[in-house]
Amino acid sequence: MDMEPLRAARAAAPAAFGSAGAEVGRLLRDAILAGRWPAGAQIKQQPIAEELGVSHIPVREALKTLESEGFVVLAARRGYFVAPVSVEDAREIWHLRRTLEPMAIAASVPRAGGAHFARAEALLRDLARTDNHLAWMRLNWAFHAALYEAAEQPRLLDFIQSLWANVIRYCAMLAVKETPYVRSGEHAGILAAYRAGEAAAAERLVVRHMDDVERRLLRVLRKG
Repeated sequence: MDMEPLRAARAAAPAAFGSAGAEVGRLLRDAILAGRWPAGAQIKQQPIAEELGVSHIPVREALKTLESEGFVVLAARRGYFVAPVSVEDAREIWHLRRTLEPMAIAASVPRAGGAHFARAEALLRDLARTDNHLAWMRLNWAFHAALYEAAEQPRLLDFIQSLWANVIRYCAMLAVKETPYVRSGEHAGILAAYRAGEAAAAERLVVRHMDDVERRLLRVLRKG
């Protein structure tokens, strides 16, 4: 098993505070998101434990978490592999997003105030400044989450967040293929409607934004 992707992920970001399992999971996730381990690559526990200087326990914990997030799959008697990506999977994820995220922003707009606006604006500025596509993906999720948090519907937001683990993976693929990844006016337009209290317009723009990304993503997936 090639350990260079893990070394690159480790070098790209300093260790974060938290459990050993969480740190191993972060490094494995980053390696997958960066495309260093492609779909179908086998993930072996022993080389990872040796490379990171940890026992098998945090590696196993990390892989179980990544499995629950959809990043890896467990094959009986064969071990873990990077989960496949497909047109069908992407279409299902985006279908669920189109159902849930307009609901979230519609509920959020009437409740949003100055602190919500300031956070979303700061994240939009950060998005414009970064040229690291993994950092961009995380900021992209943070921006969308900031637009939805005023909804105060924790079950809905938890479900959206669970979808975004794989949204980030698919969007990372798109970011590698297309530059710039998102047309800069899309986020700004959504934020303008959000600030103006125009819930229907914000819903419409969120759906248009998702549709645009899905079209480009499916084109990339079909090309292989």
